[in-house]
Amino acid sequence: MKNKINIYKKIQVALFALFLVSGLFGFISFPQVSRAASCPFTITTTSDQYSVDYSGTFNITASVVGSGSTADCKSVSGGAVYFALFLKRTSAPIVFNLSNVLQNKQVPLNSSNAASATFSFSPKGYSSDPYFFTSLPTPNRLDFQVVAYASGGGISLQTSGLISVAVTGVPASNLGLNLNVAFTDNKGQYNEGDAVNIKVTSTSIDAGQKATAQGIQQIYFAVYVNDSNKAVAGYTYSGSTIQFFAGPQQYNNLQVSAANGFISGSNKIIVKLYQAGTSNEVAEGYAILQAQGSGLPTANTQTPPPSGSTPPVGGTTAVGGGTANPAANIDCTKNPDPNYCLYNPLPVDSLTSTVLLIMRGFLAIVGLWCVLFIVIGGFRFVMSQGNEEAVTAARKTITWAVIGFVICLLSFSIMAIVQYVLQVNVKNVSSATSMAPIVRIIKDL
Repeated sequence: MKNKINIYKKIQVALFALFLVSGLFGFISFPQVSRAASCPFTITTTSDQYSVDYSGTFNITASVVGSGSTADCKSVSGGAVYFALFLKRTSAPIVFNLSNVLQNKQVPLNSSNAASATFSFSPKGYSSDPYFFTSLPTPNRLDFQVVAYASGGGISLQTSGLISVAVTGVPASNLGLNLNVAFTDNKGQYNEGDAVNIKVTSTSIDAGQKATAQGIQQIYFAVYVNDSNKAVAGYTYSGSTIQFFAGPQQYNNLQVSAANGFISGSNKIIVKLYQAGTSNEVAEGYAILQAQGSGLPTANTQTPPPSGSTPPVGGTTAVGGGTANPAANIDCTKNPDPNYCLYNPLPVDSLTSTVLLIMRGFLAIVGLWCVLFIVIGGFRFVMSQGNEEAVTAARKTITWAVIGFVICLLSFSIMAIVQYVLQVNVKNVSSATSMAPIVRIIKDL
């Protein structure tokens, strides 16, 4: 009896190990199983263009052919080949899993043991943000790989080498950078003749990298008052773009005066950053300043300020207009002024995304618990030493843990389907690079 239990125990442990290993590898990546020597497959890939315009389209064709008999090749491939196209987005090797598949096609083998698939790709259609192309491992170059595997049994047939296509005519990226603008002396009211010290910080933690990737090597800092069509102050930063965005930057001693465009009441102080020597605007932000003085005009009697320090931008006109209410015209999605906007610290911006994020975290914890109990059950199995009650208890622990693990995997699949149907994008918390403003507070009503 004891020998029977030991044999049963060994068989069950072996089956469990086989299930766990095959299940994990099947979930994480394409199975890389040795294919029959009687039908080795080879893959070739070509592109009809190796240099394409940003708005253009090109085609990548992948073909496989087996060198064995028809019966052998169809036995290996299941009679059809599944082609999957992948794009290399980072310097790391491509991870060949289902979540990274760009396009896919299933093609039956013909009588010559061959199959081919053509993928059509448009750079602009894939990403309308030019920054995506400049941030690739090799800027403005798309690197693809194709994996061909047997659609019937999941057996990997071949993986192609890199197919590189240069993208030309990529427009300058709208970096979408915003600035937080504040006043270092933090006065509630400024008087005519006071000096204003302006401090700016970027709302994006990778602003320097984004700007540098666009070829912006130096920054011009320009200050506008009340939407004047000329800057009243400015300077060219002597360091690099990355150094500029590494910490707060300041412009000191801007005098409150009619000559600089100030009025009695609310003043909109705008800071714009440009690529030095060009009209390429990099970032913008503003803050509201209250000023008073007998020599300052009112909003209705303001006269255009004299020519000031004009940035080398070729006639840039500021946006918006002055207002008596400091927060009435604040758009928190474009100019997230910390004085008037609240911020969402989460990587989601809707109730649906929040629920999915919580569910994903919960399922990950449950999955870890399942794996832990599988290990505990296996340990109890080994230590049972033939005791029938201990064997039964260990078997139940493993069985229920495996069932729970399978349910977790199915739950992830269901969540992926829900996200696809609802078109909801739930980012990892670590990928959130900035905080999205969620509401504007109206003050001084």
